[in-house]
Amino acid sequence: MGEIEIKRIIVFILSLFLFNGMFFTKIYAEEKDNLDVVVYEENSDDIIKFVWTKDSSYNTFGISRINSESDSQNLFLEYGINEEEAFKSNSVHVQRENVHYDQFEQIAPEGMGFDLEGNLATYSEDLFNQETFVHPRGYVTFTTKAYDLGYFDGGVVYHIEVEVELNKKFVQQMEDALVIQHGDNASVYDGIKPKGIAVRKYLGSQMREDEIIPDFANGFAYGVDFKFSLSKKTVSQNIYETKKVIGHHYITASDTTAVLPTYIHNFNIIKPSLSISYKSIGVGISSGANTEKMAATPMTLRGYKNFIKTEILDLSPNEYNFQPQYFFYQIEQTHNIRNWNFSTKRLRTGYIEEQYVNLSPNRKGAGEAYIEFYFNQEIHEVDIELAFWSSFEKISSTDSAYIQYRDKNGNWIQLLDIMDEKNVVPTDRQNPKRFELIILEGSKQIRIITNTADPKGDKNKGRISVGDIRFVSYSR
Repeated sequence: MGEIEIKRIIVFILSLFLFNGMFFTKIYAEEKDNLDVVVYEENSDDIIKFVWTKDSSYNTFGISRINSESDSQNLFLEYGINEEEAFKSNSVHVQRENVHYDQFEQIAPEGMGFDLEGNLATYSEDLFNQETFVHPRGYVTFTTKAYDLGYFDGGVVYHIEVEVELNKKFVQQMEDALVIQHGDNASVYDGIKPKGIAVRKYLGSQMREDEIIPDFANGFAYGVDFKFSLSKKTVSQNIYETKKVIGHHYITASDTTAVLPTYIHNFNIIKPSLSISYKSIGVGISSGANTEKMAATPMTLRGYKNFIKTEILDLSPNEYNFQPQYFFYQIEQTHNIRNWNFSTKRLRTGYIEEQYVNLSPNRKGAGEAYIEFYFNQEIHEVDIELAFWSSFEKISSTDSAYIQYRDKNGNWIQLLDIMDEKNVVPTDRQNPKRFELIILEGSKQIRIITNTADPKGDKNKGRISVGDIRFVSYSR
């Protein structure tokens, strides 16, 4: 064997590693009986899967990693990865595969018949005269993405996005469904609502995204399902046809788990709507007779039981060693409390009457008050007691007050609008209200900030009282 040939073999082997062992299946389309049916010409069982991460030190547990900027951009476009969410995530798991839809024969009910295109109606000699109809083969393409968003309650929160492209013309247009099951060691994260989208082609070739309402056929224990109509027809024309369905779901994994998407096609002529039930992965989905279930390969998601380190700092108002007054200039201070090293910056904020840390923006020459926390570790939960100092704080509709965290792009993101009446912050400081705030991605900077548009008078007003605070940090 020559030197050139040996080099070609080495390059070929290296290319398999560089492209994550991904073997792309060639799929061809052809016309059959005016049905534009897509059929297999080669084996479609190969699965494309990889993990993308922006952190080169991240352990992908045996799955190849892509890190270069150019490769990332190409992957984002090819697999519909949300770039902004990806860069906020610890990693993005991606899996794509084609799932076959077998050919099968359907028999018309007594007194009815099919036409040559599979439409069913009362039997007639001239048109609906076929006793059977053979549904053609085809496939659907599953693209499953899992964004490792961060931590909640000691578990990893994953945003599961499943996209199903219908590379198959289903003849009978009934109600179909996308089911996303999760395995053991996972539960629904209810901090973000799931949502579904049907991408449809309307009259005039217009593509539109329609919302699908998520359902939990068996409660929150096992997953989520999205039911939708494949098409809508009048007697003479097709108003729309669904080309793609997308489901978004959020789970918390306490340990290694999996997600399993399944597309269910209903060809029940008598009952066009679906009735489905399911449990966790490993137990089959029940969808009744005359349905076809196309299940993807489960995507395994790493959990971190016994690997997640939890650190908690409980702070009382007296522990900051703040002076009992509202300074008109910023004060910086370092703190070492129970082995937590952090610093604060504050304006118009002090420890008042040995009760609370107060912020007071409303006084002549002021207008703003804040306390900012700077930590060495990522903070993922903030539990905080809040109240107004009294019911006579001269707060107007133009005043504002927020708890915020700084994200990885340097933007301040709102956790709580203190002035929003829906949050019912009490005006009796003796009975503060406790708020539990979650920062999935984690942040090292958190602040409470309040502003008054028209500060006046020689009294300290607009006072917001901060009681006990708990900061929780997770790491692995």
